[in-house]
Amino acid sequence: MKKVSIAAAFLTLVLALSGCLNDDGVNFYNEPIPITEITDLPDTLEPGETYTIDFTYKIPTDCHSYIGYQGFIDKEKSNDSVRVVTFAALAQVQTSKDSCRTLNSEKSSTIDDFKISDASPIPSKYTVQFWTGVDADGESEYIIYDIPVKKEEDETN
Repeated sequence: MKKVSIAAAFLTLVLALSGCLNDDGVNFYNEPIPITEITDLPDTLEPGETYTIDFTYKIPTDCHSYIGYQGFIDKEKSNDSVRVVTFAALAQVQTSKDSCRTLNSEKSSTIDDFKISDASPIPSKYTVQFWTGVDADGESEYIIYDIPVKKEEDETN
C-alpha cells in the first residue's frame, strides 16, 4: 500500500508540474542594433590599461530591448602591427507581439572593459570599429577610429 501511495504522490506531482511547462508563446531572438555616436574615446592607448567608452545606440521598435554589447578581435584583419576590434550593441527582440511600434529612440550605454593587451607583439595601433548597420547591398557599416598605441620606447624618446 505504501508503494501505491508513493507512486500516486509522484504521479500527482508530475501532472501538477507539467502545467508549468506549457509554452506561453513569448519568443525572443538577439540581433545587433545600430551604434550612432561614440564619446570619450582616448587619443592614444597604453598596453595593459583598461578604458571606458560611452556610446549611443538606436532602439528601432518597442519589440527591441537593449541587452548589452559584444566586442571581439577580428583575427582576419589583425596582424602584428594593427589590432582590429569590433563592437556591436545587442538587443533582444520579442517575436510574440502582434505588431511592433517604430521608435528609433536613442539611448546611451558604456563599454567599461576595453582592455589593451600587453602581450607581445604589441601592435602600433588599434582600429576600433562600431557597427552602425548595413548598407543597401547588405554590407556592414562601421564608425571607425584608428588609435595609436603608446609603447615604452615612445616614452624614452
